[in-house]
Amino acid sequence: MVTYVYRDEVLLPITVYPHDRTQSIKFRMKLTYAVCRDVCILEEADLAMDVRADHTDDRLAELFAKNQKRMPILENRPDLAIDRVHCTAVNGKQMIEVVARASTPWVNSEVIFEAQPGFSFKPAATQASADGRRITMRAEYDHPAGLQIKEGETVVVTVYDATRAIERMMLVYPPP
Repeated sequence: MVTYVYRDEVLLPITVYPHDRTQSIKFRMKLTYAVCRDVCILEEADLAMDVRADHTDDRLAELFAKNQKRMPILENRPDLAIDRVHCTAVNGKQMIEVVARASTPWVNSEVIFEAQPGFSFKPAATQASADGRRITMRAEYDHPAGLQIKEGETVVVTVYDATRAIERMMLVYPPP
């Protein structure tokens, strides 16, 4: 199992489309999270915040502006793209593979795979082209009921490094 760890501050962006832009949006959330050092302890918090629907909330403007350039792009562009995703079995292990490209070399790239509930993914191994601009990332996956990710299903793939990120909902294609 892979766990993603956040330190100090975390911003989990969502897009909300209010029915009435003249009214504040009332967010209410029950959050369960783990606080870890040597051992992880589950914590819970009830959170509430009202945000102006017209995007002029001074408390949040600076936070969103600072983090806007860290957000993943959501569609392929000439300078950054996810080309394909496919699944195979290798030595009896289920594997998912993604191919991504960029106009400049990837540096310490990572990938996050999201599939239907129950699927878990091990850390991906990365293989880069000679110029570092095309990467193939392969990760073993499993499911407690032994399910497989099949051709034609969708997965969400986020490929990122220190300076850029792309997130796409992708159809799983057959291996090339």
